[in-house]
Amino acid sequence: MPRRRRSRWRSTSRRAEEGGHAVDPHGSGGYAVVKIDVRTVGPFQENCYLVVDDATNHAVLIDPGDDGEQLVQMVRESGAVLDAIWLTHAHIDHIGGIAEVRRHYDVPVHLHPLDLPYYTQLSARAAPDVRRVVRGKPAGPDYELAEGDVLSCGNLRFTVMHVPVMHRGS
Repeated sequence: MPRRRRSRWRSTSRRAEEGGHAVDPHGSGGYAVVKIDVRTVGPFQENCYLVVDDATNHAVLIDPGDDGEQLVQMVRESGAVLDAIWLTHAHIDHIGGIAEVRRHYDVPVHLHPLDLPYYTQLSARAAPDVRRVVRGKPAGPDYELAEGDVLSCGNLRFTVMHVPVMHRGS
């Protein structure tokens, strides 16, 4: 069955779609346009997001769950400079594409430390038919996320919110 593919780029607001501005990252009255490319990947049909600051053309990849080759192509097609991988949590369907992406891009991985056991051990605990999602063991995360941290993507700023709904590190 073919994988569903979502729209290539989504702006953060109707105003941005009309050629206006979408986000006021510094509260200064100046706005920035955020491009978001969404790809649904892997057998779990997990959504992976490429967030691009339109002004600087810098990007982050959020939850590269599988199909690393497809995600690398998504970044290449965007023409953006990939700065980092951000993980909302470390379930197997959110980390499966990391190793392949990092073979092409030397970027850091950001993860909440409470999810480190899932990141390092989950693929080994998964059923054999699910293990194929993690193609190559990803290197450990480079940065720990914590409540209130501010992450950058170009000129954009994002505040980390620790919301342990799925498990403690979400």
